[in-house]
Amino acid sequence: LIVIKVKLNKTFSASVRATDNNLFEIIQLKKIDDKHTNIVATMVGFGDGVEWERAYQFFVKGNTWTNEQLRAANK
Repeated sequence: LIVIKVKLNKTFSASVRATDNNLFEIIQLKKIDDKHTNIVATMVGFGDGVEWERAYQFFVKGNTWTNEQLRAANK
């Protein structure tokens, strides 16, 4: 289990950065067998409102890209 405190940078609005104290990524790794691991990544602590929805969509897009890169590297 890996828990990462996410600290937003200037890519995000000042109002979202001021209220990102509860934003974390939780990564769970579970061995399936000697060659396979199941990885479940979850982000928690998003706030409400339009600016937070933009932040959420940023991570949906970015995390999807990261996961695709990980899959491609392991083929």
